[in-house]
Amino acid sequence: MKGGDIIFEKLLNKLSDIVVLSKINGYEIVHTKYKNEIAETIFKLFLAENEKKIIDNYDIEVEFEYKDKIFKVVAITTDDDCKLYSFQEISKLKEIELYKYTLEFLNQIQKKYIKKIFTGAFSKKDWKGFSEKFVKIFPNVDSASLILKDKDGFFSFISVYNHDIKGLKKLKLRKSDFHPKRFENVTVIKLDEVLEQYHFSTKRKKEITEILIKCGNLARIKSLISIPIFKDNECIGFLTLDSWEREDAFDNRIIKYFSKMLSEILSNLFQYSDLYEKSF
Repeated sequence: MKGGDIIFEKLLNKLSDIVVLSKINGYEIVHTKYKNEIAETIFKLFLAENEKKIIDNYDIEVEFEYKDKIFKVVAITTDDDCKLYSFQEISKLKEIELYKYTLEFLNQIQKKYIKKIFTGAFSKKDWKGFSEKFVKIFPNVDSASLILKDKDGFFSFISVYNHDIKGLKKLKLRKSDFHPKRFENVTVIKLDEVLEQYHFSTKRKKEITEILIKCGNLARIKSLISIPIFKDNECIGFLTLDSWEREDAFDNRIIKYFSKMLSEILSNLFQYSDLYEKSF
């Protein structure tokens, strides 16, 4: 091995948590800080999830999640048409980013809405701006909606961002139309459950599903997080955030912790102000 190659390999190993050299007849784990079998599992899963990107691109740079770890993966094509993969764990960096987004969101809410709420200046129109903040600030959040129970006991869409509010306003949903766990805790619903998140009766299912697909992007949603709002110890609705691209968008513990905190904040605001009445 040439001196330059040895220096390059040492530098690459220092920068990476896993290094893999992929050849036509197989691959070799060149370096790993994990057990070899774990590194192999991570690499095989990465190949399975990113096969098209690898085939279509000479070099790639993507993020890849494995259990509680997030990796930045860089792959380059070598002069002899092999591919060299570098996996660098960036889980802590991503957590720091999420903390930053959370603080930015809370700061903007404090500046723009809290005073309005307690001075009576908050109006129904302000909910759209509130929903928009999630999409503009948080990565992997593509749409948001607020659903509240009205005086007749039906759950209605009050405000949305990146959905069609005119179409969704036609829906009058019953408590039995929702999964029961949504009334108790922050709930993450993934792709294979999204279409089943509503429990419609047979007669209503077709009509309601059609409206949700047409006006609520139901068929596009890969995952969502449902944040319950309580007043007088009763769940009166949900704030729902959707991801159209990532099934794992809401798996991070910081997102879940933030959502629980937001549930408490919104519940307190509804409890100690006229926000509920002002929302209809």
